[in-house]
Amino acid sequence: MKKKIVAVAALIIIICALALVLSACNNVRSIESRLLKEGYEVDGSYLGGEVLDLDEDVAIEGLMWYLSAGKESAEGDGEYVQVYSFDKNSQAKSAFDYFEANFKGSEGYTVKKSGKIVAVGTVNAVKTAL
Repeated sequence: MKKKIVAVAALIIIICALALVLSACNNVRSIESRLLKEGYEVDGSYLGGEVLDLDEDVAIEGLMWYLSAGKESAEGDGEYVQVYSFDKNSQAKSAFDYFEANFKGSEGYTVKKSGKIVAVGTVNAVKTAL
């Protein structure tokens, strides 16, 4: 009886871990597909917990993946976005605070946070990503 309980508990843990991994992949895939659908060129990578060096004094751990996307308009203006996903909400908050402080007052640019995801770029590109 104890072996069955342990086996069932192990199975539940494995299923929960898979669901967590697949939901993270789903976020990046859905953001990527929205950007591609709107004509953006998208590049990115899964990093699995790397350190994001933002400045010589600012480094945030837990960077899970990032996407860079951009497109040119007929008028020659560009739309650009960087999307970062972190392991923890607190890490995303630190990145959001950094970007918000550095882009505050920059016309046409914005920073948005949604859970563990932070997007920074032009207003339209960030809106498309998130």
